[in-house]
Amino acid sequence: MRLDLRVEHPHLQIPVSLLVDDPAPCVNPYYYHRKLRQSDCEPLLASGETVVRSIPLSFLQQFAATVEQHGLRGKFSVLPYPCNLGFIGQGLPGYPEAECRAWVETVRARLMPWMDVSPEVIRRSNWSHRPPANCPWQRSVIRMEPVA
Repeated sequence: MRLDLRVEHPHLQIPVSLLVDDPAPCVNPYYYHRKLRQSDCEPLLASGETVVRSIPLSFLQQFAATVEQHGLRGKFSVLPYPCNLGFIGQGLPGYPEAECRAWVETVRARLMPWMDVSPEVIRRSNWSHRPPANCPWQRSVIRMEPVA
C-alpha cells in the first residue's frame, strides 16, 4: 500500500505573512534614532539628505488600502510610547493631536480586521525590566486608551 501525502495550501496558494515593525502615529522613529547620534545638527542620511521628522497619515491610509485590497495578513506592532514622547492615546507633543487620533482610529478600523495589532515596548523602552506602575497601557493597548 502506497500513501499519497502532499501539502495543500489554503486556496492552493502559498500563505504569506507581513510583519510591520514599530509604526507610530506621526512620528518617524528613525529621526529620533539619528538625532541621538547627530545631536549637533538635523539628522542626515548617508546620502546627505535630511531625515524627515514625521510620517503623514496618508502613508498609513495608503498602506491600509493595500492591506484591504489584497487581503494581506500579518502582525502590526505599534510603538505605544514612540521615542519617549508620550502615550499615543493622549497625543504626542509637537505633533497634531487630531492626526494622532486619526492614526489610532485607522489602525483600529482598517488594520485590526486583517492584522494582529500588538504593542512593541520591550526593546524600545528605557525601563530596564518592567514598566512603571502607572503605565497607561497596563489594561489594554488594543483599545489604546489610558488607564483612569
